[in-house]
Amino acid sequence: ANPATNAGNSGVGDQFFSSPSYDYDSPTTSIGRSGLDHTHELSFGGSATLKYGPQIGIIGHFFSAAATNLYLDSGGTSGSGTGGIFQTDVTGDGTTGDIIPGTNPGWYMHEVNGKNLNNFIANYNATQAGQLTPAGKALVSAGLFSQQQLVALQATQQPIAAFPGTHAPEEAFYRNLDISIAYPIHLSRLREGVALVPGIAFYNVGNFSNFKDYTDGTLSNTTTGPSEGLLNGPNTFAGHDQNRVQRGSGTSDIGGPRTAEFQLKLDF
Repeated sequence: ANPATNAGNSGVGDQFFSSPSYDYDSPTTSIGRSGLDHTHELSFGGSATLKYGPQIGIIGHFFSAAATNLYLDSGGTSGSGTGGIFQTDVTGDGTTGDIIPGTNPGWYMHEVNGKNLNNFIANYNATQAGQLTPAGKALVSAGLFSQQQLVALQATQQPIAAFPGTHAPEEAFYRNLDISIAYPIHLSRLREGVALVPGIAFYNVGNFSNFKDYTDGTLSNTTTGPSEGLLNGPNTFAGHDQNRVQRGSGTSDIGGPRTAEFQLKLDF
């Protein structure tokens, strides 16, 4: 992502803990939830060793959806970032793809969700679309362009396209349950405390489907071109599957499909 574009900011949170800034002219303006903010979180774990039996361990995490920022589309109607300071630089700090005016970091999945996103878009279009950004106001103040000319050139904040359907895409819940079972074979004849411990661990034993953030929170101002992966794009299984957590090179992939790990340890 372009480091000068706020939409490329993978951090979700207030300006004391995330970088780059949402507004370089006023770094402490946007203060909100972090990307680790979940409305509900349930974590538990424990282990037990049965006399003359196996060792059993369990750990689980069940979280509601994480907070996401809401960004203006830095690509603009032209499909590129050229001239974006006239469309999406609402703070005037020179970066494009700003957080939508009136919101703070982490608004999506809290103040705004898939059910009321269209109402939020309609309110933005009624109150913000067509307004000049600070860069546009500077051109008008200098007498180089009139506001009508900038509107004709689409050099103003652009309306956001409404999403199709009745429910916009939302970030997914996180669900994971790991279980391990081991059976120590005590080798007391060799030395006290020596044991050979075969075991097996199941990561995500329930084989729950988990997903990365569906989008970076961008709301597009056009319905042309690819729309999967946008908050106001189609809410389809194909779009979600693009962000499904897949199995990696290791066995302990957080949130990945169910994986079994066979173990053999020597305790001494």
